[in-house]
Amino acid sequence: MNRKTLLYIIIICINSFIMPLNQTNAESGSMDDKIVLGSARKESSADGKAFKLIYTEAFKRMGKTFVYRYLPAKRASLMADNEQLDGEIGRVYNYNEGHPNLIRVEEPVFSVKISAFSTDPQIKLKGWKSLTGTDYKVEYTRGTYITTKNLIKVVNKNNLSRISHWSQGIKKLAAGRTDIFIEVERTVLEALETSEFKNSNIHIAGVMEEQTIHTFLHIKHKVLASKLSAVLKEMKEEGWIEKHIKDSKNYTPHHN
Repeated sequence: MNRKTLLYIIIICINSFIMPLNQTNAESGSMDDKIVLGSARKESSADGKAFKLIYTEAFKRMGKTFVYRYLPAKRASLMADNEQLDGEIGRVYNYNEGHPNLIRVEEPVFSVKISAFSTDPQIKLKGWKSLTGTDYKVEYTRGTYITTKNLIKVVNKNNLSRISHWSQGIKKLAAGRTDIFIEVERTVLEALETSEFKNSNIHIAGVMEEQTIHTFLHIKHKVLASKLSAVLKEMKEEGWIEKHIKDSKNYTPHHN
């Protein structure tokens, strides 16, 4: 066998190995031009629509394709920690205190209020400490870092319960099975406008905390995180983000 033929065979073997590998990477979202981020907000929700619009544009400016993945909060955390996702959208500022494999994108997209909801008009709260010494049955969504961190400090563990999705929390609260449900304020307010919950007598009992909302990328994307932060800041200065958060009310998502 001459050297030219041997070289040709080697090239074929290398390509046969690389092509399936690239195909696998593309399917898992690990190609350099494809960024897959998880979110606990459905793409059809107000936050989901806004996230989809904002990050599609931001990554487009960076020459990348953004893929939105709706997942329960806890599962999104596990997948991001283990590099099954490139990161997560819509987490509070200090989220990575409990997730050292993730790095914060410093520029926030907006801020949210974490509030307590109840059907009892007598319940009035302000901040996490206002729950200290109470005997309320309190529920929250599993995998919500800041809520979990604070509630375990001020509420008796026998009075605490968790659900997988905020809609379950609203239903249980409306049925009188819990006294308080804690969740992102506008998520619940959006739900309370629907026919299912508009007559539930659920109201805001108090604001626990207000937090800026950030994207967190796996630490392997450290350079990308700083670039994304700069792009988001640029989009804010242009008025792009404010405009498109308003537009998100009329946005119909395309599911990936």
